[in-house]
Amino acid sequence: QVHALSTGKAVITASVSETSKYAAASASYTVYVTIDGGDPPMPTGNTYVKVTMEPRDWTGTYLVVYENGNQAYVLDASRSTIDASCNYVVADIEQSEIAASTDVNDASLVVTGVADGYTLRTSSGLYLTTEDGKKISAGQNPYSFLLSLDSDGAVIRPVKRSSVNLMYNSSWKGFRFYSSGQQPIQLYRRTEADHIDVIQNSKFKIA
Repeated sequence: QVHALSTGKAVITASVSETSKYAAASASYTVYVTIDGGDPPMPTGNTYVKVTMEPRDWTGTYLVVYENGNQAYVLDASRSTIDASCNYVVADIEQSEIAASTDVNDASLVVTGVADGYTLRTSSGLYLTTEDGKKISAGQNPYSFLLSLDSDGAVIRPVKRSSVNLMYNSSWKGFRFYSSGQQPIQLYRRTEADHIDVIQNSKFKIA
């Protein structure tokens, strides 16, 4: 049983680690609590959740994020010139989640598995690439990356240039590929809550 002691949003998440037989997985139950007669929020269930366990398959829709406290600098690969200072949109981080919005969704990347890794497709239909191992660009042809997690966060390495990793440069204020010396990034995966309830009572139980 779960007891709610005040109004607001509560997210109940159950997760399991990967084993030799099963992939890592999680499920969420989101509850919004208001006082009797209060106006409930209009939740959509669409959020981006921080990836903290490496999945067996990275296929999905993600945000590339530099965490600046409770603010997320989200790489905006939908812009016409990706390799530029401040190449991100800003969103709020709440309980390791980023709410979906038009700007955030436009900045997302669709990750698809291929023979030698994964492609990262922008919302404009182009593929994330790097021609020189530093600058970010996007083109018509698929370009493969290797995805993983380390102790600092997410690792996105071009298959053809595996010595560099997508990172955030806090001096230049933007995302580029570097071998070291810059800020780590995080991946947030788009998910839809399995259950969303709005309960208009500050005293209740979930059994």
